[in-house]
Amino acid sequence: MNCIILGDKYQKGMKSKGCSALIKSNKQSTIIDNQYYILSSLFDKLNITYVCGFDSKRLTEFVQEKAYNLDIVYNKEYEQYNDGYSLNLAASKLEDETLILLGYQTLSNKIAKKINKLKDQSSVFISNDHCSSRVGCVIYNNNITTFNFGLENYLHDVYYLNQPSAKYLKNILSTNKYNNYFIFELLNHLIDSGLNIKPIVI
Repeated sequence: MNCIILGDKYQKGMKSKGCSALIKSNKQSTIIDNQYYILSSLFDKLNITYVCGFDSKRLTEFVQEKAYNLDIVYNKEYEQYNDGYSLNLAASKLEDETLILLGYQTLSNKIAKKINKLKDQSSVFISNDHCSSRVGCVIYNNNITTFNFGLENYLHDVYYLNQPSAKYLKNILSTNKYNNYFIFELLNHLIDSGLNIKPIVI
């Protein structure tokens, strides 16, 4: 299993807090602590790649101090391009099943339990309650037909791609056309190309 964490950007109004990875998820831990410990506890063999950009020096020093076993990829264009470009920097990891997280996403026990039960089906994590995302999805016959703003079934920023979906994503990212796509727009492209994505309710 591969994991790509996109932590190269900052959310609106969050720049003063610095790198998303180093924001406190609770009194004792940062977001990257939360992500790293939970993911490491779920998978015996997990290759984690962290795409950083904004405030990258502090993140690199933190990871070295903690001796976390992950690869760091620096995105010098983090202010110019969107998720598509960031993912392409770690495209070599899209040869196998891949879990994708955004840098601000903490992993709750509910999400962790669901991740642990993932089967070989591309899936996204959704909630009926409004979460930080403004993107929702339409579900039909237990498959997602589209993602967009203004819909219910709100997305959490945790995405699982099986090997066929991951390899397809790697292929389309090889062109500059998708540099400014959000993740949900890339997922819409996968759906339009005949790949199935299932919802996992949190």
